[in-house]
Amino acid sequence: MRLRLAGYLATRGEVLHAEVAAEDATTTVADKVIGASIRELRRVQQAVDGDRLDQAADALAQASRIAFVGVGASASVALDAQNKFFRLGLACAAFCDEPSIRQAAAVSAADTAFVAISKTGESSAVVSAVGDAVRAGAATIALTSPGSRLAQAAQTPLLIDVDEDTALYTPMSSRLAQLAMLDVLQICTAIRAGSAALDYLDASKAALTRAKG
Repeated sequence: MRLRLAGYLATRGEVLHAEVAAEDATTTVADKVIGASIRELRRVQQAVDGDRLDQAADALAQASRIAFVGVGASASVALDAQNKFFRLGLACAAFCDEPSIRQAAAVSAADTAFVAISKTGESSAVVSAVGDAVRAGAATIALTSPGSRLAQAAQTPLLIDVDEDTALYTPMSSRLAQLAMLDVLQICTAIRAGSAALDYLDASKAALTRAKG
Protein backbone atom coordinates (compact mmCIF):
# COMPACT_ATOMS: atom_id res chain seq x y z
CA MET A 1 0.00 0.00 0.00
CA ARG A 2 2.76 2.46 0.94
CA LEU A 3 4.65 1.69 -2.27
CA ARG A 4 1.54 2.21 -4.38
CA LEU A 5 0.77 5.46 -2.58
CA ALA A 6 4.32 6.73 -3.09
CA GLY A 7 4.13 5.88 -6.79
CA TYR A 8 0.79 7.63 -7.13
CA LEU A 9 2.06 10.77 -5.42
CA ALA A 10 5.16 10.83 -7.60
CA THR A 11 3.02 10.60 -10.72
CA ARG A 12 0.59 13.24 -9.52
CA GLY A 13 3.49 15.52 -8.60
CA GLU A 14 4.37 15.78 -12.25
CA VAL A 15 1.27 17.91 -12.92
CA LEU A 16 1.92 20.31 -10.05
CA HIS A 17 5.08 22.07 -11.18
CA ALA A 18 7.73 21.28 -13.77
CA GLU A 19 10.61 21.66 -11.31
CA VAL A 20 9.09 20.12 -8.19
CA ALA A 21 9.43 16.47 -7.20
CA ALA A 22 7.15 14.72 -4.71
CA GLU A 23 10.11 13.95 -2.44
CA ASP A 24 11.29 17.58 -2.23
CA ALA A 25 11.45 19.21 1.19
CA THR A 26 9.05 22.07 1.85
CA THR A 27 11.80 24.68 1.68
CA THR A 28 13.00 23.18 -1.60
CA VAL A 29 9.49 23.44 -3.03
CA ALA A 30 9.36 27.10 -1.97
CA ASP A 31 12.75 27.81 -3.55
CA LYS A 32 11.82 26.12 -6.82
CA VAL A 33 8.35 27.65 -7.21
CA ILE A 34 9.34 31.19 -6.23
CA GLY A 35 12.63 30.96 -8.12
CA ALA A 36 10.85 29.88 -11.31
CA SER A 37 8.42 32.79 -11.04
CA ILE A 38 11.22 35.30 -10.48
CA ARG A 39 13.13 33.94 -13.47
CA GLU A 40 10.12 34.14 -15.77
CA LEU A 41 9.19 37.64 -14.61
CA ARG A 42 12.71 38.77 -15.46
CA ARG A 43 12.34 37.29 -18.94
CA VAL A 44 9.10 39.20 -19.42
CA GLN A 45 10.73 42.39 -18.11
CA GLN A 46 13.61 42.12 -20.57
CA ALA A 47 11.24 41.57 -23.50
CA VAL A 48 8.93 44.54 -22.84
CA ASP A 49 8.08 46.44 -26.03
CA GLY A 50 7.80 50.11 -25.05
CA ASP A 51 6.06 51.17 -28.27
CA ARG A 52 3.31 48.60 -27.84
CA LEU A 53 2.89 49.51 -24.18
CA ASP A 54 2.47 53.14 -25.22
CA GLN A 55 -0.17 52.16 -27.80
CA ALA A 56 -2.06 50.04 -25.28
CA ALA A 57 -1.97 52.67 -22.53
CA ASP A 58 -3.11 55.37 -24.97
CA ALA A 59 -6.03 53.22 -26.08
CA LEU A 60 -7.07 52.46 -22.51
CA ALA A 61 -6.84 56.08 -21.38
CA GLN A 62 -8.93 57.27 -24.33
CA ALA A 63 -11.58 54.54 -24.15
CA SER A 64 -15.09 55.26 -22.89
CA ARG A 65 -15.38 51.63 -21.82
CA ILE A 66 -13.01 48.71 -21.40
CA ALA A 67 -13.74 44.99 -21.68
CA PHE A 68 -11.29 42.56 -20.07
CA VAL A 69 -11.81 39.00 -21.27
CA GLY A 70 -10.25 35.69 -20.30
CA VAL A 71 -11.25 32.09 -19.71
CA GLY A 72 -9.86 29.43 -17.40
CA ALA A 73 -6.91 30.65 -15.35
CA SER A 74 -6.93 33.93 -17.29
CA ALA A 75 -10.45 34.66 -16.01
CA SER A 76 -9.12 35.52 -12.55
CA VAL A 77 -6.59 37.86 -14.20
CA ALA A 78 -9.38 39.60 -16.12
CA LEU A 79 -11.29 40.08 -12.86
CA ASP A 80 -8.19 41.52 -11.21
CA ALA A 81 -7.81 43.94 -14.12
CA GLN A 82 -11.38 45.13 -13.66
CA ASN A 83 -10.66 45.73 -9.97
CA LYS A 84 -7.54 47.75 -10.83
CA PHE A 85 -8.88 49.90 -13.65
CA PHE A 86 -12.31 50.89 -12.35
CA ARG A 87 -10.56 52.78 -9.55
CA LEU A 88 -9.12 55.10 -12.19
CA GLY A 89 -12.67 56.22 -12.96
CA LEU A 90 -12.78 54.13 -16.13
CA ALA A 91 -15.91 52.21 -17.10
CA CYS A 92 -14.78 48.61 -17.34
CA ALA A 93 -15.99 45.06 -16.86
CA ALA A 94 -14.57 41.54 -16.94
CA PHE A 95 -16.11 38.81 -19.09
CA CYS A 96 -15.05 35.27 -18.24
CA ASP A 97 -17.28 32.83 -20.12
CA GLU A 98 -17.73 32.26 -23.85
CA PRO A 99 -21.28 33.69 -24.25
CA SER A 100 -20.38 36.86 -22.32
CA ILE A 101 -17.11 37.30 -24.21
CA ARG A 102 -18.83 36.98 -27.58
CA GLN A 103 -21.53 39.44 -26.55
CA ALA A 104 -18.97 41.92 -25.22
CA ALA A 105 -17.25 41.83 -28.61
CA ALA A 106 -20.56 42.18 -30.45
CA VAL A 107 -21.46 45.40 -28.61
CA SER A 108 -18.01 46.93 -28.97
CA ALA A 109 -17.57 50.22 -30.80
CA ALA A 110 -14.92 52.78 -31.69
CA ASP A 111 -14.82 54.02 -28.09
CA THR A 112 -14.16 50.52 -26.69
CA ALA A 113 -10.87 49.00 -25.61
CA PHE A 114 -11.11 45.20 -25.80
CA VAL A 115 -8.38 43.50 -23.75
CA ALA A 116 -7.97 39.75 -24.26
CA ILE A 117 -5.88 37.70 -21.83
CA SER A 118 -4.71 34.20 -22.74
CA LYS A 119 -1.45 32.39 -22.04
CA THR A 120 -1.70 30.10 -25.06
CA GLY A 121 -3.53 32.54 -27.28
CA GLU A 122 -5.34 29.64 -28.91
CA SER A 123 -8.80 29.85 -27.33
CA SER A 124 -11.16 29.90 -30.31
CA ALA A 125 -13.78 31.89 -28.41
CA VAL A 126 -11.31 34.59 -27.40
CA VAL A 127 -9.61 34.79 -30.81
CA SER A 128 -12.97 34.97 -32.58
CA ALA A 129 -14.21 37.65 -30.18
CA VAL A 130 -11.13 39.79 -30.82
CA GLY A 131 -11.81 39.54 -34.54
CA ASP A 132 -15.39 40.70 -33.96
CA ALA A 133 -14.15 43.60 -31.81
CA VAL A 134 -11.70 44.68 -34.51
CA ARG A 135 -14.49 44.69 -37.10
CA ALA A 136 -16.62 46.77 -34.70
CA GLY A 137 -13.88 49.41 -34.60
CA ALA A 138 -12.64 48.74 -31.06
CA ALA A 139 -9.02 49.03 -30.01
CA THR A 140 -7.89 45.47 -29.32
CA ILE A 141 -5.09 44.56 -26.93
CA ALA A 142 -3.85 41.06 -26.14
CA LEU A 143 -1.69 39.70 -23.34
CA THR A 144 -0.55 36.44 -24.85
CA SER A 145 2.24 34.25 -26.20
CA PRO A 146 4.34 35.15 -29.26
CA GLY A 147 3.19 33.52 -32.49
CA SER A 148 -0.26 32.66 -31.16
CA ARG A 149 -3.47 33.21 -33.09
CA LEU A 150 -4.50 35.80 -30.53
CA ALA A 151 -1.25 37.72 -31.01
CA GLN A 152 -1.99 37.85 -34.73
CA ALA A 153 -5.64 38.85 -34.28
CA ALA A 154 -5.15 41.78 -31.87
CA GLN A 155 -4.01 45.19 -33.03
CA THR A 156 -1.68 45.63 -30.04
CA PRO A 157 -0.28 42.32 -28.77
CA LEU A 158 1.71 42.54 -25.55
CA LEU A 159 3.76 39.37 -25.74
CA ILE A 160 4.38 37.38 -22.58
CA ASP A 161 6.81 34.57 -23.34
CA VAL A 162 6.73 32.35 -20.24
CA ASP A 163 8.24 28.87 -20.26
CA GLU A 164 5.31 27.08 -18.63
CA ASP A 165 3.17 24.34 -20.16
CA THR A 166 -0.27 25.26 -18.84
CA ALA A 167 -1.81 22.28 -20.64
CA LEU A 168 0.00 20.07 -18.12
CA TYR A 169 0.85 22.25 -15.12
CA THR A 170 -1.30 24.55 -13.00
CA PRO A 171 -0.68 28.13 -14.27
CA MET A 172 1.67 29.89 -11.87
CA SER A 173 4.47 31.92 -13.47
CA SER A 174 2.33 32.78 -16.49
CA ARG A 175 -0.48 34.11 -14.29
CA LEU A 176 1.96 36.24 -12.29
CA ALA A 177 3.43 37.59 -15.54
CA GLN A 178 -0.03 38.58 -16.79
CA LEU A 179 -0.80 40.33 -13.49
CA ALA A 180 2.52 42.18 -13.59
CA MET A 181 1.88 43.39 -17.14
CA LEU A 182 -1.56 44.64 -16.14
CA ASP A 183 0.00 46.49 -13.20
CA VAL A 184 2.33 48.21 -15.67
CA LEU A 185 -0.61 49.06 -17.93
CA GLN A 186 -2.62 50.49 -15.05
CA ILE A 187 0.21 52.82 -14.01
CA CYS A 188 0.87 53.91 -17.60
CA THR A 189 -2.86 54.53 -18.13
CA ALA A 190 -3.13 56.53 -14.90
CA ILE A 191 -0.22 58.73 -15.96
CA ARG A 192 -1.99 59.51 -19.22
CA ALA A 193 -5.32 60.15 -17.51
CA GLY A 194 -3.63 62.71 -15.27
CA SER A 195 -4.99 64.29 -12.11
CA ALA A 196 -8.51 62.97 -12.70
CA ALA A 197 -7.30 59.38 -12.31
CA LEU A 198 -5.45 60.29 -9.11
CA ASP A 199 -8.60 61.94 -7.77
CA TYR A 200 -10.56 58.75 -8.41
CA LEU A 201 -7.87 56.66 -6.72
CA ASP A 202 -7.95 58.94 -3.69
CA ALA A 203 -11.73 58.73 -3.57
CA SER A 204 -11.70 54.93 -3.71
CA LYS A 205 -9.13 54.74 -0.91
CA ALA A 206 -11.14 57.19 1.19
CA ALA A 207 -14.25 55.06 0.70
CA LEU A 208 -12.39 52.00 1.97
CA THR A 209 -11.13 53.94 4.98
CA ARG A 210 -14.67 55.00 5.86
CA ALA A 211 -15.88 51.42 5.49
CA LYS A 212 -13.25 50.20 7.94
CA GLY A 213 -14.13 52.93 10.38
